[in-house]
Amino acid sequence: MRRSTALFTVGTLILGLIAIAPPAVAATSRPNVVILMSDDQRWDTIGPKLTPNIWDNLVNTGPLFPGSVGTSFTNAFVPNPLCCPSRTSTLTGRYSHTTGVYTNAPPFGGFASFDDEHTIATDFRTAGYRTAMIGKYLNGYNASIEDYIPPGWDRWFAVNTSAFYNYGAQSDGLHFHYGSQPRDYVTRVLNAQAISFVQGAKAAGEPFLLYYAFTAPHGPAIPDPRDVDRFSSVPLPNPPSFNVAQDPTGAGKPGYIFQQPPRVPSAFHQHQLESTYGVDRAVGGLLSVLPSNTIVVYMSDNGMLWGEHRWVGKTVPYNESIRIPMILTSLDGSFTLPASRTRDDLVLNVDLRPTLEAAAGVPLTTSVDGLDWGSDSARKAFVLEHGGDSLLYCGARETNWMYARYVNGFKELYNEALDPYEMDNLASDPIDPSNQVAYDRLAAEASALCEPPPPGLMLPVVLQSGGPADQSSAFGNGTWQTWTTDSVARPGRYNAVASRRHERLRLNASGTAGHAGNFLPGTDTAIYTQKTRTGSDLYFFNMDTHARRKVPGVDTKQSEHHGLASKAYVLFDRNHRVGRVRYTSLLLYNRRGGTTTRLGTWRSARVGVIPGSVGKRSASFSLLTRSGNLPYVYDIATGKRTQIPVPSGYVAYGPAIDEPGGYIYFSRSSSTCTDVTIRRVALPDLGGPQTIVTSLPRGVQASELSVIPYPTGRTDLYFTRRGCSGGPGDIFTVIGVDRL
Repeated sequence: MRRSTALFTVGTLILGLIAIAPPAVAATSRPNVVILMSDDQRWDTIGPKLTPNIWDNLVNTGPLFPGSVGTSFTNAFVPNPLCCPSRTSTLTGRYSHTTGVYTNAPPFGGFASFDDEHTIATDFRTAGYRTAMIGKYLNGYNASIEDYIPPGWDRWFAVNTSAFYNYGAQSDGLHFHYGSQPRDYVTRVLNAQAISFVQGAKAAGEPFLLYYAFTAPHGPAIPDPRDVDRFSSVPLPNPPSFNVAQDPTGAGKPGYIFQQPPRVPSAFHQHQLESTYGVDRAVGGLLSVLPSNTIVVYMSDNGMLWGEHRWVGKTVPYNESIRIPMILTSLDGSFTLPASRTRDDLVLNVDLRPTLEAAAGVPLTTSVDGLDWGSDSARKAFVLEHGGDSLLYCGARETNWMYARYVNGFKELYNEALDPYEMDNLASDPIDPSNQVAYDRLAAEASALCEPPPPGLMLPVVLQSGGPADQSSAFGNGTWQTWTTDSVARPGRYNAVASRRHERLRLNASGTAGHAGNFLPGTDTAIYTQKTRTGSDLYFFNMDTHARRKVPGVDTKQSEHHGLASKAYVLFDRNHRVGRVRYTSLLLYNRRGGTTTRLGTWRSARVGVIPGSVGKRSASFSLLTRSGNLPYVYDIATGKRTQIPVPSGYVAYGPAIDEPGGYIYFSRSSSTCTDVTIRRVALPDLGGPQTIVTSLPRGVQASELSVIPYPTGRTDLYFTRRGCSGGPGDIFTVIGVDRL
């Protein structure tokens, strides 16, 4: 609701606080909850000299609360390392792609973009807690003039970002101005407000939730007068990544890093340490008045780079930016985490709402993305996401690996266990097979977790079949035990297998050899080839009923090998003899008219024929010749056959038709298998420009491409990826290929 504006002096507010200060009484037995949030504090700035109060009483069992039990997490992160999106995630327990808050300003961020109807505050207040927000709220909330108080807060005292001196505050709808005297220093003012709130709640015997958000050590990071030059002798850290914008051995750094000028050392890190010391002093003062039945969380909204990779700031997906201090302490030891939880688990800011509400017995009123540390299993990975401004990326982070993909397609992959300073980008390094395994896994995690992607970022990320929940189907030849695909090399050893929403079915009876085809668009019916004593026949298989039937019109005693189907046509190749010479024909069966058209016949010893795809108006195929693999598109109405240009020294596989989108997709590989891409070209202009959908690592190739358009409008591209020397492979997917 909106409040009327009135301006008061600081003295008026202080007198009011003194006048209402009640005597302390025993607090209720329900646990109180305090969230202490610093601003832009690095995870490595907690210690006995830098933050003695936090170190003695929260990280360790100190003199104030000898029965306390605390956990200082070593792997605490924020998925979106920027002030406003991180804070909205803390308040709601939701990622940026759920809140819609990606950055600090509209239209994709800031106070104006945040839906504050359901937060940790509304839940605690509904459960009978007295609630308070003291400090910085969200970027874009102008405390000097803003009357609005978000729902859920009984006590409201807000200041602006970067406030240290000469700032305005909004206190329960009233406006105050603070000057430039030591008593106006913002951390002192906020601490007086927080202590007053705690004393009032204690006097009333009410359980309370205090969200206490400091403005320090955010820039300009002005220290309390008592702390000026306190850490002047502390040198700027000089890790191997400092002032290094390019790695000498890997795939390099993204352009926004590579273009950064060398950083000149400054005193900014010193000022951050000194202003953090003031935060620590305030924490000590607050702890001295807290009841023992209080759960305290100390954290930061994000980290900060001090020149690592030539970057000063946050926002980027590197360790110094996304890693935060996170300490959970029960002052009387009554709340403890289960033995299955360790301080090395991956924990996030989105976990606080479900964890603290469960600990306090407060019902969770909306769904969240976070985990309850008291009951949920530890996560293995989490999303990295940022967008809405000049920096757009999506990625995934595990304990020992980080992957990120930027809007321009540049990718980063780091082995955090071996390369904690993120110096050696392994995104295109095939030397160690484990690098490729990690790349595939994290790329899959990124696409599955980053849904929807940040504004302006479309992810052509390849995913293993069976990864994302909304992946409806994949189809290919495979061994039943390992679900690997191989429809070219030694097909007699393999069975035709289909997978739909994590369900795998063997289609050909008795384990006889067969080739996989495709799903008929918009149906649950698949087509496949099954080898018999007299040849190979094409069959339809219903995934729901598991019933199979021979494809009419192509059932002969000759050998039909690869079959593909649409609602109107079946495209297949047939092996047959003329005398002693074996030929391969490519045939198109009209399912409605019952007629068969021959698209071409070639001597099998000289040319291999691989059907690609078939639609309503066109079909595609590849000819495997001694000079290379040549992709073609056949116009059904005119009978015209057009080759897609492939440069000398390259081979092509596929191609797959996307008639609704107007494209042909195919893979192209150099003869040395070092330049491997999946491409698309417009159907009306097959000789026109080719767009790279995604690049594959050296040493692998893509084949058996197929396109599936969904009723929702999204189109996915499936393909088989295997080594260039042949052998088994895996089915992968490009999710939302139509968005590129």
